[in-house]
Amino acid sequence: MSKLKVNESAGGQMGHWKLDVYKGDVQSKETYLESIEGYNLITTVGKEFILDRLVSNSRSVLSRIGVGTSGTSANVANTSLSSSYFKAYDSSPTRIGRTLTFITTFGTSDANLNWQELGMDNGTTLLNRIAPIGPFNKTSAVSIVVTVTVTQN
Repeated sequence: MSKLKVNESAGGQMGHWKLDVYKGDVQSKETYLESIEGYNLITTVGKEFILDRLVSNSRSVLSRIGVGTSGTSANVANTSLSSSYFKAYDSSPTRIGRTLTFITTFGTSDANLNWQELGMDNGTTLLNRIAPIGPFNKTSAVSIVVTVTVTQN
């Protein structure tokens, strides 16, 4: 298991990400290959997004998780992912206490590229960026369940 030690505290918020890799599209103990996890950086526009949502400004809610090919270290000034592939959440995010959990499954036909970065957005605003995460060369031989949690300390 590989752990990334980049983290950012944004007004008490901390993000964590985890990739669970499975052989093929079947997700079971028998097809589980590995887990990769670490902490993420909340971008400057992500912090602005959070503030806007607190007062119901016009920004739409976060709706998807994406992966990209840039291995450049995450920076609070990041606004997008490079050569990215985004996919909607599997279901509505859940909140338990002060932790929100977002899950997206990338099946065998999704995002078959060299994963080096990860982030969540609403189609226009990148909340967070995690990089580098590998690189992990995803192929049609595997599916990956991406779990991102955001905790308010």
